Amino acid sequence: MSSSLLTPHLMDDEGNQTQGESAASVTHGGLRRRGRLRSIVWEHFKKKKINGIDKVVCNYCKNTLVVRSSDGTKHLHDHLKTCQVKKEIEATEFPPAKKATSEKGKTVVETHFDPDVARRKMARAIVMHEYPLSIVEHQGLRDVMSSLNQLWEPVSRNTIKKEILDMYECERAKYISVLEQTQGRIAITTDM
Repeated sequence: MSSSLLTPHLMDDEGNQTQGESAASVTHGGLRRRGRLRSIVWEHFKKKKINGIDKVVCNYCKNTLVVRSSDGTKHLHDHLKTCQVKKEIEATEFPPAKKATSEKGKTVVETHFDPDVARRKMARAIVMHEYPLSIVEHQGLRDVMSSLNQLWEPVSRNTIKKEILDMYECERAKYISVLEQTQGRIAITTDM
């Protein structure tokens, strides 16, 4: 008999056989995955190594939690459910909808639609993703937006441009206010 028949063989994600020491990397009945973090929870946390210990910091409340690859992400999901700062942010951005049941047993949702909020969010998305201003005039986007809410009215590029400039002035005023309150010197540099 060859020694390879006596050694337990495991298969990794690519279907390659592993043996010996790599069998120690098995956790919770499967192989430890390396590379991209797959859980949605990682959008809300940043990984850090503090005093040699792997930890994560909540993007909302800045609490630090211990994280080990063998623990999974359940405790991070639980933290997100109870994070007060996240709840406050979501309460202002997404007010709760009222639900009622019609006579046919279908659920009818009563929502509040504010065209000003929709326009600001559209402007924010354009800036965030560097879309051209003309995207607001694309028929496909107009079809999607009107199917989501029939009260939505299309806006022109000039309207969205004005909204973006208003956003810029508001953010600029905030930063100037913060800089005026600073006691020390500040050097601001940019790369062009």
